[in-house]
Amino acid sequence: MYSLKVELLEKEAVTHTRMERVGFRQISTDGGVFRINGQAVKLRGVNRHDEHPDVGRATTRKQWLEDLTLMKAANINYLRLSHYTPAEGFIELCDSMGMYVGNEVTLGEPGI
Repeated sequence: MYSLKVELLEKEAVTHTRMERVGFRQISTDGGVFRINGQAVKLRGVNRHDEHPDVGRATTRKQWLEDLTLMKAANINYLRLSHYTPAEGFIELCDSMGMYVGNEVTLGEPGI
């Protein structure tokens, strides 16, 4: 993983700075085998909606961690997210736990 720093300048003065962790991956198939960075990977996934019976969509990082820990215990390594953009920090948490994420385009949201 690498640290990427992006700065927006206005008249040579920094107006905004953003730091992100980034990684570079090579995705390929070879004889029907899905590979990431040359390693064969079998995706075992679920569809996930960020909702909780007690709080609706106002889930917390603690609840995300509980969900992802249960998924890892069930040998799940891929999440398909759809219908809305995940909360900031969710995909980074998935990445830190070794989970692959497919995040669909949010064309169904009002105003988009």
